[in-house]
Amino acid sequence: MAKKGELTPKQSIFVNEFMSDFNATRSAISAGYSPKTAGAIGAENLTKPLIAAEIKKRQAVLADAHDITLKSLLDELDEARSAALGADTVQSSAAVAATMAKAKLCGLIVDKQDTKASGTVTHMIAEAPKLSKEEWLKVHKMGA
Repeated sequence: MAKKGELTPKQSIFVNEFMSDFNATRSAISAGYSPKTAGAIGAENLTKPLIAAEIKKRQAVLADAHDITLKSLLDELDEARSAALGADTVQSSAAVAATMAKAKLCGLIVDKQDTKASGTVTHMIAEAPKLSKEEWLKVHKMGA
């Protein structure tokens, strides 16, 4: 049994596996969770403060070991973008990809997260009192 403030054995296995491929579902399965619930458990584990802190700590160690900084990544992306635009055949999609990666690194773009809603439509509408039921349904493309 883990002491307070320490990862449980399952959580340690989860973190070890997660650091190898950054796939929370596979990591949960490897840690011994049911494949049926591994997706939810994996996502939940990533929100647990102890697990998140351990992953962040290990990522920092990896970045340091490989001399990776935000500046070095941005410089590499600048080089890739310049090479893509300066190629004999301009690689505009590669240039755009480099620009988007830079924006993500700088926090200007956040990847959309999948979320699951709970409750009924009526309940969710009650949570958004500024919209009428019809407006809310229209915004959420559910028809009126």
